[in-house]
Amino acid sequence: PLNRRGASRSALCAHAAMAAENSLAIRRSNFVGAVAFYCFCSATMLVANKAAVVSFPFPNLLLCMQFVTSVVVPRTLGALGYLEVDGLELRKVLGFLKAVAVFFATLFTSMMALRDLNVDTVIVFRSSLPLAVAIGDFLFMQRELPSGRTWGALTLTLAGSIIFARSESELRVTKCFWAFCY
Repeated sequence: PLNRRGASRSALCAHAAMAAENSLAIRRSNFVGAVAFYCFCSATMLVANKAAVVSFPFPNLLLCMQFVTSVVVPRTLGALGYLEVDGLELRKVLGFLKAVAVFFATLFTSMMALRDLNVDTVIVFRSSLPLAVAIGDFLFMQRELPSGRTWGALTLTLAGSIIFARSESELRVTKCFWAFCY
């Protein structure tokens, strides 16, 4: 049967299926693009922080300056009318305090690791972290263990990390303290 526009139901269904497929393809490409952009930004910031901590050997002060900048720039843009910035509310600040403390701790340990290690070694430590998170989630958060494919990927990452560590001639366990803390 034809509808008012002269199209059959099967043609409309086929068109809807094609539109859904195209939508899925667009969402997939957007996702892949977002992941690639995140990886690019993360790697760039890691290299930039390594350069900064080498030329300005005070990681605590450097991190503090980065935090101050991340407050001052949005506030200034908000005051100039370029950005809408919500005011601080004590209730919200207290609610996010634990998350901010953990975030600060990861940034601090990362900065200290960058001070003592090369970027490659820090990346290897970071790449090994999902394995510890998966085990921690299972033990402490009562979550399911990852699938077999995920375990395979995590094990492959760990194996690559071990091979890298064994081949890295300048790697000393005493220099890895902050990386382990991360």
